[in-house]
Amino acid sequence: SGPRRWSAADLAGPTLIFVGSFLIAVTIALPTLLVGNFREIPLSTDFTTVATAEDATVLDRCSLATPRARTAGADLVRQQRVVAVQPSDSHRVTLQAGTSVQAETLKIDDREVDPEDPRPGSEDESAQPCNEATIDAIKDRVTLDRETAEPQLSARGASEIQYDSDQAPVLVPDRRGFTYLLPFDTSLSDHEFFDPVTRTTVPLVYDGNAEVVGRDVARFRAEIPETDLARAALGR
Repeated sequence: SGPRRWSAADLAGPTLIFVGSFLIAVTIALPTLLVGNFREIPLSTDFTTVATAEDATVLDRCSLATPRARTAGADLVRQQRVVAVQPSDSHRVTLQAGTSVQAETLKIDDREVDPEDPRPGSEDESAQPCNEATIDAIKDRVTLDRETAEPQLSARGASEIQYDSDQAPVLVPDRRGFTYLLPFDTSLSDHEFFDPVTRTTVPLVYDGNAEVVGRDVARFRAEIPETDLARAALGR
């Protein structure tokens, strides 16, 4: 059994602080651009990406049960697995992405602690457990055009994001922009990126070239502004 999922309102504080600066950038481009044999998104798509952020700042959820809220330094690991699921056919593919952000360590009062260790506020039994390593976890399903990698939401296409395993997914019928894949022969210009955490579309900016495992790849960067997720949850 996995860790208990938090609702969007529960995650508002922790996510609000780091979502604006956490690195989302390059990984969305690499899986497709490294595979030059395909002109369409393959129906066998299944890949995992990992990104890290050192010295991030998060809200200590346990401090909400104390007289004064506090922040903590954190080393974060973001893991994401993207798999092709149904409905998919010769023209479209539905991707299901599971994404989690976990704290490997926390620094509180200049002292490094394990995220699951007891700390002030964690003894409050009336609240959900606050000393968990999982900061954020979501599941996203979106149907894409196999050639353009753009959302294709007509004819039973899916665009739904689940923030809490105990609640129904949130539908996003007006979704636009790339999230997990870029199409083959992507132009080296600016595009749009859809962020499933804040459910907003922001510019996806070409950021030069790099070399990954001996291949030349294009870098793209998306900057997500700080967002009040509690307010965004009200619009679900």
